[in-house]
Amino acid sequence: MSESSESQAMFADNLKGEKNKVSPEITEEQREKLNKIKAWWAYTRSIQAPARAECLKDHDIYDGDQWDPDDKAEVEARGQIATVFNRVKPTIDWIIGSEKKNRIDFRVLPRTSEDAKPAEAKTHILKYLSDVNKLPTERSQAFKDTVISGLGWLEAGVTKDVTKEPIFIDYEDWRNIWYDPLSVRLDLKDARFMFRRKRVDLDVACSMFSEFSGALKILANSSVIDEGAYSQEYADEDTDLESMIEMTGFEGTDRAQRNRLELVECWYKTPENIEIMDNGTQDLGTLRGQKYHADDPAHKDLVEGRYASLTSSIRMVIRCMIFAGDLVLQDQESPYNHNRFPFIPIWGFRKKKDNTQYGPVRNLRDIQDDLNKRRSKALFILSTNQIIADDDAVTDWDELADEVSRPDGIIKKKKGSEIEINNDRGLAQEHVALMNQDAEYIEAVGGVTDEQMGRETNAISGKAIEARKEQGNIVNSEVFDNLRVSTQMLGEIILSLIEQYYTDQKIFRIT
Repeated sequence: MSESSESQAMFADNLKGEKNKVSPEITEEQREKLNKIKAWWAYTRSIQAPARAECLKDHDIYDGDQWDPDDKAEVEARGQIATVFNRVKPTIDWIIGSEKKNRIDFRVLPRTSEDAKPAEAKTHILKYLSDVNKLPTERSQAFKDTVISGLGWLEAGVTKDVTKEPIFIDYEDWRNIWYDPLSVRLDLKDARFMFRRKRVDLDVACSMFSEFSGALKILANSSVIDEGAYSQEYADEDTDLESMIEMTGFEGTDRAQRNRLELVECWYKTPENIEIMDNGTQDLGTLRGQKYHADDPAHKDLVEGRYASLTSSIRMVIRCMIFAGDLVLQDQESPYNHNRFPFIPIWGFRKKKDNTQYGPVRNLRDIQDDLNKRRSKALFILSTNQIIADDDAVTDWDELADEVSRPDGIIKKKKGSEIEINNDRGLAQEHVALMNQDAEYIEAVGGVTDEQMGRETNAISGKAIEARKEQGNIVNSEVFDNLRVSTQMLGEIILSLIEQYYTDQKIFRIT
């Protein structure tokens, strides 16, 4: 089971209900809340579907799947080859490689001289967690999504597996997450909700939520989805959003069936009148402003000892609901003291009109498409000939076409008839010239110059070379700046989890 599945399983501990109940009862208030969240879910998927379909096209461009199916069928029908000369991938790989080459570690700085040792200890712990969670690799994978599609995700949470570190940091595929479409901030502080879709095997879901195993089995046998049909799903939101299962198998004498359920995890904010802790007879430090939990012995001792005071406040409290169809598997307050979403976005660029994401690939798509078509057309012209002949010039026209296409072809025609062979090589050269212009446009728009790629150019002096390198760095500076913002957000969340869950003494080996 993945770390993400383990984090979901952690929430199942406090669920109430009869063992294996088939029709779990739900109160009117819970029903109303579920309907509201499902309305958010359907609306968000519908409104973000076009943008997400465009993001998948960006991935296709990067992966070399660059021809529109209709255009490809049309050119191949006339004997033309749909060639792909991928100039986008090296440009994007340079940006991705720059992040890998310049990876950074967390560093906690003290506010006063008294904070020097605690800050150093926290820096060491953050480095340790980065190593055990392979954070550089996870972050690079999310950043790759950012550069291609415009948005990558990391998740920071806690697992109850005692054989592992309690705090985990994972990459999450952007195709599994939907954010509040009304949010405009990079840190999503203004977002009301976030969704994460998780497709798991039925037996895994039943073990995670054993109280609902009967209902989950009924749900699994009553609906069907096409696993992994992301493009179709985003292009057509009329499909059943509550389809939850796929039956997959292997052709042959032995057929394996695999039931999979779609669980939807919603992290949402709700206004609540709560008591928060403030300074009393001593400075609470990071505890100041946190929600007071009466069942927490440490909180209770602070208040009873007058070290902390309580203040009533209306605050947006984050809760987590997991549902499948009309079945609510969990709905409870977030277990994390930081009161944030556990998912950290890494943004590329965002459109001003609707805040949808896009990456550097988006502005290169049309240029790459034109380059491919120019190259394909030039190759077609160079490898074909046009024949103008009288009706009675030859008896076998197929043989004539074969001989004309051969460099050593022999053409026999009837006496008195005319045959003219045209080779418009000049037109092919025009297409090649335009194709070369497209390659230059990709360099200019993508911001990765030949100097940065180490290619030989007409820049001779060192100043000219450095100036062109700096030009490329400036073009993509926003993507790297957003990465730094996300790294800071991730560090803040991890520090909060450390303060909340690392209560036992640990020994770290620092190398």
